[in-house]
Amino acid sequence: MIYDSARGIKDRLIHALSRLLMSKSYFDISMRDIAHEAGISVSTFYLNYKSKEDILREYINDSITRIKLNIEGIIHPGDPTLTVRSMVKYMTILWGDPSMLALHRVLREIEFIDRELASTYYRELLNFMANVLTDMGIHGDPHVISAMILGSSQFIHLFRKILGVAGNVLLDIDIAGDVLLKGLGKTLPMSRITELVKSRISIYVPDIITLSEDYGIYNRLGITGIKKRLIISALKLLSRKSFRETKITEVVNDAGYAVGTFYRFYNSKRAFLMDLVRVVGSTVRRFLSTCVEGLEDRVEVEIAGTTCFLNFVNKNGQIYNIVRESEFIDLEIARNYYITFMNNYSEKISRASGQVITYDPQSLSIVLMGINHLLGMITSIMNILPNHEAVALEAAKVYSNGIIRM
Repeated sequence: MIYDSARGIKDRLIHALSRLLMSKSYFDISMRDIAHEAGISVSTFYLNYKSKEDILREYINDSITRIKLNIEGIIHPGDPTLTVRSMVKYMTILWGDPSMLALHRVLREIEFIDRELASTYYRELLNFMANVLTDMGIHGDPHVISAMILGSSQFIHLFRKILGVAGNVLLDIDIAGDVLLKGLGKTLPMSRITELVKSRISIYVPDIITLSEDYGIYNRLGITGIKKRLIISALKLLSRKSFRETKITEVVNDAGYAVGTFYRFYNSKRAFLMDLVRVVGSTVRRFLSTCVEGLEDRVEVEIAGTTCFLNFVNKNGQIYNIVRESEFIDLEIARNYYITFMNNYSEKISRASGQVITYDPQSLSIVLMGINHLLGMITSIMNILPNHEAVALEAAKVYSNGIIRM
């Protein structure tokens, strides 16, 4: 990232932090590391910033300013279709810019550690995008639509660039634009849309521990006995804190065992996380499948599925802590979670050929996963749009009608 040279040492420190973030977790970077990378003394660091949190905030604020300026440059006055497609494309390829990759990494990391800082970023960016869409005269809630643009673009980058799933990024971008602008290919009566959302949002959602037990997830995955009790204890603890912050001693104490017992079954915290993510993934997929049972039309399934997911994470927000954090502990764990989800999703879309605008089932599944992911985050985790029923209804109208035809 290029900074105004007049800011001198502050610029060097911000640039140093962004370079370090390319290869290290934010939480493993010390103020001494930043100072050394910038070629200055620690005492000089403290003359400019009180903490590394202060420098991170300024780095994020500078990045938001840059993103806003770039979005302003791709607005097509009087042409909402081209503007929306340009926004999807920009927000997807943004992270291909080496100067922005560090922001992408640190945002994904602080989402589950420092929610206030992450919320500030998303709130400011979504407000800006919503104002652009409002000026374009689009139909629907501009904040929800902005989140759908951002969520779809994030997951295109996640799958194609971070997880390394082969595919055509330009096709992904086109499909994301089509979903937003045209819907999924079938217009439903508003009464049916409302019925689908209200029926799914009213479903009682137990906590993930209860659900995983009820679905027989542990037996199906071969996680039984002491291993099962350790996983259950971790799920309880992770409703209040991150996996990184959670100590093995806390897990075994809650489960009623000694630390030595843990290491009889797991040789590392990483191996334990792998089982934890498997349980979470299987439980979420089973819940969503159960929640949409009885629906034959794929557009109705997608409306119900998004509503079900928002309802689920409103009760079980810790799944974000677990899955997102796994990306920074062992990317292979996150890759297994996301790709398994994508494969199951795209297979179901393939079977619905003719019911939705599919083009490519894999691309569509990635786009819809990204939309659901970010809508869940900003409603249940960050409370930017706290009414998840209203958000589900707005997303459902987009799926049915698109933002041009509403």
